[in-house]
Amino acid sequence: MANSITEPAVCSLEGLGTISCHVLVAGSKNVKGKLTFPDLITGAAANSQIVVTMNLNGGSAFYTGPAGIQSFESGTYANPGDTINVILTSSLPQDEMLNTVKTTISFY
Repeated sequence: MANSITEPAVCSLEGLGTISCHVLVAGSKNVKGKLTFPDLITGAAANSQIVVTMNLNGGSAFYTGPAGIQSFESGTYANPGDTINVILTSSLPQDEMLNTVKTTISFY
């Protein structure tokens, strides 16, 4: 699942997938996000293994978080026409279930 927005913006994603933000003005760009998902405390069979990765224009990652992280923040310099991608992945079947993971992301 891929969603596409322009900066600045706050958006939400349910499940795993990619959110892409299209840059309109050159400069330093920040991306901040929060994830909610079931864990052992709330009755899940295992803790989440979601990994958040960010890249610019599909190139090398400028951020890769540890598995199971619940919040993230990073930034990069971008030019007009660039695209910042936030990618949520997991190899744990429970993370891939529909609507298990909810993410809110701010691009600014």
